[in-house]
Amino acid sequence: MPQTSAHSSELRARAVGESAGPSAPIATTSWRGASGRFFSHTVYTLIGCPAFTSANFILVKRDQNGCRNVLRVDRTESTTPSLNLAHIRRVGACLGANEVHIYARQASESGRASIAFDIATAIESLGAPRQVQH
Repeated sequence: MPQTSAHSSELRARAVGESAGPSAPIATTSWRGASGRFFSHTVYTLIGCPAFTSANFILVKRDQNGCRNVLRVDRTESTTPSLNLAHIRRVGACLGANEVHIYARQASESGRASIAFDIATAIESLGAPRQVQH
């Protein structure tokens, strides 16, 4: 179960429409993988997410009560940050996401794939459908 460092009512308000400003993170949270490792993510609104070169991301729909529904676990693939941002926003919009959880620590492509698989497997074990891109 993820641990959130932001006050829940403030996070709920921002997740359902209040702007935190362009590229401003709204919180940090840690996701635990099936391996037991924790991965600290920075949380952005779908529209406020900045461009990244190499990152893992989790697309989330947070409802007005603060409940999260993980829609997809994925990673960026392009060396062009603007293309990665376009991919995140397009897929997020198609799935109905309003949050993007970014893990942007340096890792090899295979390392990032392993992290995505680890988190997706843990989420699936809690009963959520697995939406991971390999």
